Amino acid sequence: MKWRRWIGGVLLVVVGLLLVSATGLYASAWYHRWRAEQLFAAVRDLKPGVTTEAEYMNAIQPQVRYAVQAETGDPPVPVAGYLAVGNQPMVVWKMFNHLPDRVAGFISDWSALQWALFDVEGTFREGRLATLKIGEMQGSGHPYGGFVTIHAGRLEHLFPGNPQDYTGYFASRMGGNGTVIYTHVDLDDRATEEERRRALDFRFDCFTAFRRCTDGRRMLDPIVSDDY
Repeated sequence: MKWRRWIGGVLLVVVGLLLVSATGLYASAWYHRWRAEQLFAAVRDLKPGVTTEAEYMNAIQPQVRYAVQAETGDPPVPVAGYLAVGNQPMVVWKMFNHLPDRVAGFISDWSALQWALFDVEGTFREGRLATLKIGEMQGSGHPYGGFVTIHAGRLEHLFPGNPQDYTGYFASRMGGNGTVIYTHVDLDDRATEEERRRALDFRFDCFTAFRRCTDGRRMLDPIVSDDY
C-alpha cells in the first residue's frame, strides 16, 4: 500500500507543478500582450516620409529591453528598426527557437497557449522613415496573421504593369473555404483616416486566447465586405 501512496503523492506533485507552470505561462502571456500593445502604441502614429530615423529609434527605444531583435551578418548584429514581442517568456522563446520544427510543433499542439508574435519594422531612406511594417501572427511557424505596410509619399503602383489597381489603399486576404490564413494591407499618403484606422485595428486577443486563432481575421480584419 505504501507504493500506492507514494505514486499518488508523486502524481499530486506533478499535477501541482503543471498547474503552477500553466498559470505562470498564462500570466506571462498577459504581460507580453501588454508589452506588444505598448510597442504598437509607440509606432502607431509615426508617419513614413515625415518621421525621421532618429525619431523612430527614440520611439521604440523604451521597448528594446522587452523585445526580440532580429540579427543579420557574421558576426550577427541587430537589424536596425526591427522589434518583436512574443507571448512567452524570453527563455522559453529562445529554447523553442533552437528545437526542430517537428518537436516545437508537437509541444505547441499540446500547450494551453499557442505561440503569438507581434513585430514592427522600419526601413529608412535619406534619414527618414520610408516604410513601416506591422504584423501580428500566431501558430507553429506563424501561419495565421494580419500585416500592414505603410509607405512614404505616394506609390506610383503596387503591382508592376497595373498602376491603376493601386490608389493609395489595398487590402487583401489569403485563404478559402471559410478560413482566412492572413490579411495584408498596403497604404500610402492617399489613404483616408477610416482606411488607416481599419488597417491598424490589431486585436491582440490571440496572445491570451486558450482556443487557438486559426483565422487571420482574429488578428486584423481590414476588409469591410465578407467574401469568405
